Amino acid sequence: MKQTLVNVALYEAGWIAAIMLASHGRFGWAAAVPLALTVVHVALSRQPGRELGLVVAAGLVGCGEDTLMIALRAYAPRGSGVLVALPSLWLIALWVQLATLVRFSLRWLAGHRLMAGLLGALGGPVAVLVGVQMGAAAFPHGAAHAVLLLAPAWALATPALFALGKALGGGELEGEYRFAR
Repeated sequence: MKQTLVNVALYEAGWIAAIMLASHGRFGWAAAVPLALTVVHVALSRQPGRELGLVVAAGLVGCGEDTLMIALRAYAPRGSGVLVALPSLWLIALWVQLATLVRFSLRWLAGHRLMAGLLGALGGPVAVLVGVQMGAAAFPHGAAHAVLLLAPAWALATPALFALGKALGGGELEGEYRFAR
């Protein structure tokens, strides 16, 4: 229970900080905070190499998904990417930090692809909606257009993160912090 609380607290603190900082134009800090909390997570993990591989892979998945969603004008985040065609670094940092949940507080979803897909189809668009409400992004073509694009993208990406976690974890999807025993 303590491990789950720490995992969720690290993630939520990073997500809230990133959205608030991005909404105020502090894009460097909006990336730095979730990345720093990801470093804390990896350092606390009993298998830091596996966690590091997963968070890097998730960053690549997120970069791809957000590039597509931005190109399709599902949403327009504040701040520009390192390269014009890429999403803002703070968005990629949120994907990196999302991966910290895969082997820990969300590992119960590992064998349930449909449930993971449904959670992604609901949770991904809701997270973007909240980000828009907080001022970190906008919907160029309205919320309905965004949800129609985001829901299926997240429905595919969420189970993919679990598959990546399992593949990069040698077939296992069980994470543990050093203090858990």
